[in-house]
Amino acid sequence: EKTMVAYAELGASQRERIRARIDDPHFNWMETALAVPGTVKPLKLARAVLALGQCTEALDAGDDPRQVIDQLRLCGKTLQCLPQAQEILMQAETRIRNLEEKEKQKLLAEAEAFVDAGDFSMAGERIEKMKGFSLDETDRKRLEPLKKRFFHFQKRQRLGRMYEESVSRKDDVTSRRLAGRLARLPDDGSARRWADKVTKHTTA
Repeated sequence: EKTMVAYAELGASQRERIRARIDDPHFNWMETALAVPGTVKPLKLARAVLALGQCTEALDAGDDPRQVIDQLRLCGKTLQCLPQAQEILMQAETRIRNLEEKEKQKLLAEAEAFVDAGDFSMAGERIEKMKGFSLDETDRKRLEPLKKRFFHFQKRQRLGRMYEESVSRKDDVTSRRLAGRLARLPDDGSARRWADKVTKHTTA
């Protein structure tokens, strides 16, 4: 930091000699910023340029791009004249979009697998997480049938609990009605069982 501040306070010819001897992008960024009309204090500029260097290294190392963006925005006004800062910002934003797309496709695939396996509890968790993502037409076409099947599962669970309660009360009229509703739901392999219960409660 002190080196950057000292560099900013040197004359143009001295700075040029330093850049000729030392191959360090920080000095080039400092020079670009110093060439822009304004009154940015050397210390503030030095800290912003060092932050840009840290962000560049962090992105190259595969660190969280959100943290990179947050750090760049803290120095936004100071760094807005540097093409490198804008490039790093764009790279970080692109990486976030790619990570989100990857996570979205992972959730979709897991939701499909859990629905096919009949594990609607786990499928529901994935479907709920999908709400935080932007979906394109292809994503929506994959998600809608999953949501429908999950909705029918929830409805079947709710009606099943109501049915058990009515049976415990020996309420054959309500039990027959609920069993009929369950039998008419999209078939999960239990429609015949519920139809038999309708008959049972009818003859009770």
